[in-house]
Amino acid sequence: MAAGTSALNHFIERVTDARMRRTATRPLPSGQLSAAEACAFGAALVAIGVVYLALTAGIEASLLGLFTCAMYLAIYTPLKKRTALATAIAPFQAQCRR
Repeated sequence: MAAGTSALNHFIERVTDARMRRTATRPLPSGQLSAAEACAFGAALVAIGVVYLALTAGIEASLLGLFTCAMYLAIYTPLKKRTALATAIAPFQAQCRR
């Protein structure tokens, strides 16, 4: 599911990635891979992950993984372009480890 989420994130950010020197050579912005291929690949990996988790770890784990994927793509990905608060979880993680 993580790999599928990453592929879908690259699909969502392909236009922005094309504008930045650091990311312009990634497969989507450089044209090595089509947007449709990346979207289908990402969706397939997420779907396989959902089924795998449901069969091996239970429906709760599967749904939690799907929820995490959805939140990453629907909240974190768009917010990181608008506010540094999208990364505000890091201080809380460090505090919880103490």
